Amino acid sequence: MAISQAPDFWRPLTLALVSRGPDPSSDDARWVAWCDASIDQSLAALIWHHFHHVEAVKQHEALSQEARRVLVMQTLFMRERDRIDALFTSQDIHPIWLKGAVLGALYPDTSCRPMVDLDFWIEPSQRTKVAAILADCGYQPISYPAAYSEVAIKLAKQTTHHDIYEGGPAKQVTLEAHFALFEKALLHTTDYAEMRRFVDSNATPQQLNSAAHLAYLAAHAFLSHGEAELTILRLLDIHLVLEKQRPKWSDVQEVAELMGWQAAVSRALELCQVYFDADITGWQSDSVEDATVAGLSSKGSRVFRVARRLKQLNARDRVAYVFGLAFPTPAYMRRRYGSDGNLIGLYIWRFFDICKAVWAWAFRKGE
Repeated sequence: MAISQAPDFWRPLTLALVSRGPDPSSDDARWVAWCDASIDQSLAALIWHHFHHVEAVKQHEALSQEARRVLVMQTLFMRERDRIDALFTSQDIHPIWLKGAVLGALYPDTSCRPMVDLDFWIEPSQRTKVAAILADCGYQPISYPAAYSEVAIKLAKQTTHHDIYEGGPAKQVTLEAHFALFEKALLHTTDYAEMRRFVDSNATPQQLNSAAHLAYLAAHAFLSHGEAELTILRLLDIHLVLEKQRPKWSDVQEVAELMGWQAAVSRALELCQVYFDADITGWQSDSVEDATVAGLSSKGSRVFRVARRLKQLNARDRVAYVFGLAFPTPAYMRRRYGSDGNLIGLYIWRFFDICKAVWAWAFRKGE
């Protein structure tokens, strides 16, 4: 869930979490609100780890339950990551593990950094081999929902950058096998071989070096999801790479310029300074503007995404896709908006929902 509170609401908490400020007083009236918001921001386990002595935190049942759930799932995810990595290595496949799969080591405890899936990057030529290996150990590809229209599935296949699999113990693990780093509708396709030189060969499991990972995390947050969907957790990931791994600014700049991520990195560092008092002295923030960063930072980011994706289709498919957005299948409508109520009413609700998104895009502030 995107950050809905002002930075002043978060700073007493975020500064304490990164040892840039004192712990808030135990009798601070904001603790309940902080706990509620922390669950939405995927910070429950970290808040529990750092502030479990605070009475308001101890008494917050929803937060403690979420922290326990994250602990169990993180243990499961890490074991499965190591198992999959060893299996791939034995078959001469060397994935580059991304995001949460390797970021847990930067937190006070690996259980403090929640995940919903395991991300790794492979050579595009290895997709078929990876699929076969995963099938042999019980993983199955996740198919497109039956409620998707034919043109929506076609567009998804044309623009996707990863294959998604589900399996593991009790089918609780989701794997995202990236053959490109980002959706083609939003960003250029990164050359796998070229990015190989930014891999940390001494790390286990294999991962990007600190400079490349910082740049990638910034691009993922601001170019893949966008500032309109930014979370404290994504910013904290970037801050911890910066603070604990200390990449050289020249190396970060090299990756950012090579991949066209300068605007995303600069914006990420700017907000790390706002929320965590990050020391970004020496970073040469350039004036490069990025249409994707701007488009995904606005309230009309949903329309921006659709407009970018439509460019991947021919004229006939564009009309069909827009019609599908306006009038999805009844199965999709019930799944998206709930099975209760009259179907006609759900379509009316969707019409107004789309109108709100278009209005926000057409009259977005500061643009």
